[in-house]
Amino acid sequence: MGKTNSFFFLLLFSAPFWGCRPDTETKSASDCSEKPYNCHILILLDKSGSIRRSPAMTEDFRRNLALWVADSLGTRGDRIQGVLLHENSLGVTPFLREELRAVCPDPREMRKLGGRDVADVKSKYKREKSAFYRECNRLIKAELDSTNRSATKQHTDLWASLDLMSDFFEDAKPGDRKYVLFISDLEESMKGPGRRDFHANPPKTTAEARKMAETDVLWIKENLDVQEEVIRDAVIRIIPPVGTTDQNNLEFLKRYWERLFRLVGVVQKPEYGFKN
Repeated sequence: MGKTNSFFFLLLFSAPFWGCRPDTETKSASDCSEKPYNCHILILLDKSGSIRRSPAMTEDFRRNLALWVADSLGTRGDRIQGVLLHENSLGVTPFLREELRAVCPDPREMRKLGGRDVADVKSKYKREKSAFYRECNRLIKAELDSTNRSATKQHTDLWASLDLMSDFFEDAKPGDRKYVLFISDLEESMKGPGRRDFHANPPKTTAEARKMAETDVLWIKENLDVQEEVIRDAVIRIIPPVGTTDQNNLEFLKRYWERLFRLVGVVQKPEYGFKN
């Protein structure tokens, strides 16, 4: 499964349209306009195949990712986590796990300070936010530039995403926004009793896809830690890499995941591609 850097560049550049800010205007690290809620963004990155690197796309990615991170995460307590999906999805440490801790200066407190003190407080806030953005960008870019050369690339445990979502969103407060970037060709491919291998036996009709989901959810609820009350309000955006899956088969895989997400409690139907 080949995934190009141009694909990931477009994905990350499109992220501000999720609405994790109260407006659509790009902000700099020194701006302070906190939201009344926090955003929690989970990136699930399928690494069952290689990423073909392009220096030009890497540079585009480097230049535009900062805009995406700044527009999506701007309030103290906003979190982002990135996890790899492959044969051992539940057994790996997240490649990205960051929380914004910069404290937006209180205007009332600022009025009590002198000019030099105000400048120091604003400078500290800007430094802390900039450091957060740089670290997010560095970690995501490093993972996109890397290739999975281990045996885990042979199979993909996508069902694990439900467990990962439950775990990550468990700490979210009521009213917080929960977003998932499901970056995958959607082909669950695991061996063993009760498991599903779409490489060997993909769904061929919508009815078959939905029936498979209804069968699989029984194993999932029995064997995974899926917290329906935690993931029910998650907004899931599925991004299938272009050209990795037969388009007819992809449509049936979409119907499978739509049905499966609904069966584990997710209320909103998954979104696809990029918003304009």
